[in-house]
Amino acid sequence: MFANAVVSYHPQTTDTVVGTHDAPIRCVEYCPEVNVMVTGSWDRSVRLWDPRTPCNAGTFTQPDKVKQNRDVIIQNNNSVQVC
Repeated sequence: MFANAVVSYHPQTTDTVVGTHDAPIRCVEYCPEVNVMVTGSWDRSVRLWDPRTPCNAGTFTQPDKVKQNRDVIIQNNNSVQVC
C-alpha cells in the first residue's frame, strides 16, 4: 500500500505532514545540494518540498504516472528533468 502524504518523522517531536499528492507517491529522493525532497506520484507530478519549512517548493506535471524506476535530476537553475 502506498501513501500520498510526505511526512517528516522526528523521534523527539511530533510528525509533520509536509504535503500531499493526489495519488500514491512512488518515489522519493533527497537532494542535499539544494536541500530539497523530490517526490514522484501516480498523479502525474513531480513535487519539490522544502524540509525546513513544510511547503511545496514546486510542482512539475508529467505526461504519465511517475514510477519508481525514473530518475529525477535537479539542475543548478532549479529546473527539473525526469528521465
